[in-house]
Amino acid sequence: MLVLAILYLFGDFDNTYALNVGAKFDMPMIPFMTIGIDAGYTKPKTTILGAETSMKMMSVVATISVIFY
Repeated sequence: MLVLAILYLFGDFDNTYALNVGAKFDMPMIPFMTIGIDAGYTKPKTTILGAETSMKMMSVVATISVIFY
């Protein structure tokens, strides 16, 4: 967390891109439940006190959902 605080206080983020993907799976044995998987990746470039650097950030999230009709 300290690194992120320093980046936001002293960093200058350039334009960057992010890749996001997700999938939803229905559970045929339990018709009112579904499972989802989401993933995201980004590598922002920043300049901290004159030094240019980049960080890799990746997240993977799994969800279980209840469907209300």
